[in-house]
Amino acid sequence: MTPDRKYAPVAFFCYDRLETARQTIEALMRNDGAAETEVYAFCDAARNPQDVEKVLAVRLWLRGVPEGAFKALHIVERPVNFGLNKNIISGITEVVRAAGRVIVVEDDIVTSPFFLQYMNNALEEYEDKKEVMMIGGHTQLDIPQKGDVYFSPHAQIWGWATWADRWQYFRHYQSRSEALDGMTEAEIDALEYHGVFPILQGLDKPSHMWDICWNVEVHKRHGFCLTPTRTLVHNAGMGGGTNYNRWMKFFGHYIEYPLNDHLPDVRRSPIAADPEIEDVLYPAAMKDWGFRYNFIGKIVHTLYLPFKKLKGK
Repeated sequence: MTPDRKYAPVAFFCYDRLETARQTIEALMRNDGAAETEVYAFCDAARNPQDVEKVLAVRLWLRGVPEGAFKALHIVERPVNFGLNKNIISGITEVVRAAGRVIVVEDDIVTSPFFLQYMNNALEEYEDKKEVMMIGGHTQLDIPQKGDVYFSPHAQIWGWATWADRWQYFRHYQSRSEALDGMTEAEIDALEYHGVFPILQGLDKPSHMWDICWNVEVHKRHGFCLTPTRTLVHNAGMGGGTNYNRWMKFFGHYIEYPLNDHLPDVRRSPIAADPEIEDVLYPAAMKDWGFRYNFIGKIVHTLYLPFKKLKGK
């Protein structure tokens, strides 16, 4: 990128996972353009006494990040526990309102050295193409035969970016009926890839996850996420931590392809979904949420399915 290019700030979100937070920040430090990038680290406060020491360890490590690793590192230490949703929503909103654009990275997203440059190139390329609502850095596919990038209505949130005029439409829905108001059955079915990707189950829980709400909003507005055909990020937290069961490693593994070995060309025309990706490739990849069971896992999964169906009645 040219020296006068506007670099989008990074909003980084963390809690108590020192090892994955360290991996995430160190990977960003190795990115082309890191020294020109401002990073805002939103550190949530402990939700209980048991987490205080771990939360403090993350904050102390961030304070020790070498000067010059980024253009600036702004550490925002929440005085009280915001919780995942509030911390992320308020952090994104604060940064994107000030800068007009934002790159979002949570504390378990290990990026390719090309990640920041890809994000900034795409933010420039599609700023005036309003149907592109976001830029994704992750994909569950590995399809270089499709070119460098593709468009999808699915919001990829493992390392992503957007603009203020798109994020203004975000709504943190408080119920399933509110979220799906105005959507047809066909649109809802497409959002869940015909039942293969049952993301809307999260709307039945007391805490409605921000990423599900954002996914719904992108679909409602017939928007697209620019997505690389080879992933630019790995999730270092899939084996445990906040959102994933640490026992899953005994039953199989999540799909993970090698990181992209070059900077993707972000230009793609027309802005439209690829029917083969949406109807065939992605649904196949997202079966069982992208988890691939081993022999023991298949047995446990088979025994669990009848219980799950009864529970859902």
